[in-house]
Amino acid sequence: MTDNASAVEVILAEHADLELQLADPNLHADASAARKVGRRFAQISPVVATYRKLEAARGDLEAAR
Repeated sequence: MTDNASAVEVILAEHADLELQLADPNLHADASAARKVGRRFAQISPVVATYRKLEAARGDLEAAR
C-alpha cells in the first residue's frame, strides 16, 4: 500500500503543479506548451477527483464508526 500511496502523492503534486502552470499567463503565450500542460492536466484530473472522493468516503466511514 505504501507504493500506491506514494504514487497517489506524486499525482496529486503533479496536478497541483499543472494547475499553477495553467494559471500563469506566460504559459499561454506558447500554444504548444499550453496544450501539453492542459492535456496532462485533463488526463490526471479524474484520478485526483476519484482520490478525493475516496478520502471523503473514508472520512465519512470513520465518522460513522
